[in-house]
Amino acid sequence: MRVRRRRGALGVRTPAARGRGVGRRLLDELIASTERAGIWTIQSGIFPENEASRALHTAAGFRVVGTRTRLGQHHGVWRDVVLIERRSPAI
Repeated sequence: MRVRRRRGALGVRTPAARGRGVGRRLLDELIASTERAGIWTIQSGIFPENEASRALHTAAGFRVVGTRTRLGQHHGVWRDVVLIERRSPAI
């Protein structure tokens, strides 16, 4: 399994984990830990074509805030990023 952590972000990519709820469990724990810490809003960015990640975050209560166009280069190509956020109903 490959786990990436960067600027407070967590990403998991492995074919063996796909469809087994690993991403949802990690995201649920992230949400719970931020609520325990009193953090009201979580923000993240997702490439527009990453439909699986967008669906996962939507199911966990995230909403699309907007699109940051040409935010940065990835492998030499300028990329847009969909900005999402989740505001805790518990805080």
